[in-house]
Amino acid sequence: MTIIVMGHIKTAPGDLAKMTALLAAHVEKVRAEAGCELYAFAVDVADPDLLHISERWASVEALAAHGEAPHQKAFGRALGDFAIVDFSVKAWDGTFWRTLRGE
Repeated sequence: MTIIVMGHIKTAPGDLAKMTALLAAHVEKVRAEAGCELYAFAVDVADPDLLHISERWASVEALAAHGEAPHQKAFGRALGDFAIVDFSVKAWDGTFWRTLRGE
């Protein structure tokens, strides 16, 4: 079963630009994980402080393993160095599956 994950991170003005190296390094690590079919971040063209998150996983188990990966936990801790205004990540299995973070 394919799991689709989409979300966003909204930062205080200017903080997203400071995250570029962290984001690029994290994407490289996650794309090497078993079951990762797509993992991408994109800055919103209309809002330079809004990051869109797009992921596709081969299974629920692959997504769960991603959540437990040491580099994923380190990434979560590193985000604490930035002023995050809003953060939401949700997953679907063709229909809405569950909220992973936020409303």
